[in-house]
Amino acid sequence: WSVTGVQTCALPICSRARKLLAAMTELFVKLHLFLARHRWSVLLLAGLFAVCAMFLSRRLKLNEDFTDMLPMSDPAIAEQVGALKHIRQADRLYVDVQTATTDPSRLAEAADQIHAALREIPGLADLRDNLDAADLRDVYGQLQAQLPALLNSNELQKLESSLEPAALEKRLVWLKKAMSQPQGLMFKEVAQTDPAGLGDTVSLRLRALQAGTEDARIVAGRITSADGRHVLISATPAFRSSEVKKSAALMDAVLKAARSVESRFPNGSVQIAITGAHRSALDNATMIRQDTTRTSVIATIAVAVLMLAAYRRRWLALLGLLPPLFGALGAVVVFYLTGDPVSAVALGCGSILIGVTVDYGVYVLYHIDDSPPADREQLARAVAQLVPALTFGALTTMAAFLVMFVSPVSGHRQLGLFGAVGVALAAFFAMLVLPLFIPAGATGKVRRLPLTLVMQCLFAWRARRARLMLLLLLLFTVVCVAGVWRLRFDGDLARLNGVTVQTRRDEEAIRAVWGKALSLTTVVASGANREEALQKNERICAALRELQENRTIESFSSIAPLMPSEQTRRANLRDWQGFW
Repeated sequence: WSVTGVQTCALPICSRARKLLAAMTELFVKLHLFLARHRWSVLLLAGLFAVCAMFLSRRLKLNEDFTDMLPMSDPAIAEQVGALKHIRQADRLYVDVQTATTDPSRLAEAADQIHAALREIPGLADLRDNLDAADLRDVYGQLQAQLPALLNSNELQKLESSLEPAALEKRLVWLKKAMSQPQGLMFKEVAQTDPAGLGDTVSLRLRALQAGTEDARIVAGRITSADGRHVLISATPAFRSSEVKKSAALMDAVLKAARSVESRFPNGSVQIAITGAHRSALDNATMIRQDTTRTSVIATIAVAVLMLAAYRRRWLALLGLLPPLFGALGAVVVFYLTGDPVSAVALGCGSILIGVTVDYGVYVLYHIDDSPPADREQLARAVAQLVPALTFGALTTMAAFLVMFVSPVSGHRQLGLFGAVGVALAAFFAMLVLPLFIPAGATGKVRRLPLTLVMQCLFAWRARRARLMLLLLLLFTVVCVAGVWRLRFDGDLARLNGVTVQTRRDEEAIRAVWGKALSLTTVVASGANREEALQKNERICAALRELQENRTIESFSSIAPLMPSEQTRRANLRDWQGFW
């Protein structure tokens, strides 16, 4: 009774479905015949659209900032990216000038030449290679004037012992001896302004800013390594390292300047190494672009070769590449109409992913080439049979891309838009425009394509050995599950680093000498106003000092002891007055 009931209910449903499908087929046949009568006009419009899309693609506002692919809705990531953009320290270029000898004059000459060459490069600012003694003296004088607001009660207690008569006499003897030496002029001002050595605390605090560069020396105003063979120069470009086009021109000019200076000294006695985010970002962007191009070319050639081997009419293989091309160009037009900057990473990934739409053209072309229609109406009915499957396949793929719209990452949303629009237009082109390229009117009996015969034999063999296929399927599933348990994720982003051999060699050379200085972790304290930021910075400094005492960190530098908050300054002033 139940089986009969199901059959009775199913018959009207199937009948209505068949009628709806037949009506849709007739509607599609009429639409195709209409387009076929205006075939050249339709193809001309499609060609004009492709030309306009390629023109607009050159006017897209590309954004090559990798942060577009980061979840900026995460407060931790947003704060980190904001800090990097604000301090610009991560975007600095570091230039190491090295000599094979300990001759200071040759090192100074090479440093001066590369400095002069770097100053001529547009977009390179904040060049730091020389410390002016007068500037340092002014800073020291300003800090000494603020001494009552800088010293806390503990430091004042330690200072008391230096004010004993014996300690004062010992210091004055040292000053007298130092002033009688050739460099004594440097101590003259110290003897006049601070004979008791109250400002020694300021000197210690200034020296504490040299975290990571304790072995470095200042020779003739230049930051020089302990062995006297290296000088460090740094500069900050006027743009961020994510702007690859500008970085390419900048790094080309910087590297040419470095090689030019090296060539002026005989026997390779001077070597210049350059590292920094701009060079690394440029190498990685170049690697991604080359890999994307290489992958796309290889995939296109492989697909074309496969289709050439499968089709009877070889020229159909080229037509199979038109739907993904049309879909990608249509997505580019949509991006241009939005007017927003487009993530270059999202655009590159979308261009690769949209390659799945080549299947739409393959379905249509292979079906028609396997059973060539006798006339245009028969061709339309053959394509109409594929329309439901193609439509459903396109909708499921679009749904997968549309899910990206809920992502907090702007690059993901752009990738979703590119994929959804590209898939829709590729399916539209495969069903309505692509059949217009195919002539209708097969003559005589045409044999089935070899691939069709092979697949018929394969499926017949599978049907005869259903139990064996089920056993193989279960075995394959068990192997896959075992593979899932062995899956491990590597969170080391350095493995994605695609810098060139030359860049890696320069980076290793610089880190061998200045490694500590270039490997520091930056902590940024922010607040609603200056006072709040300074108070937070003092708490961070206290926490870091405790970590240093516990030997968790080796060293750190902070401006907190030199720039205390107003609250701390008032407390220090009260302690100063109470001490005296």
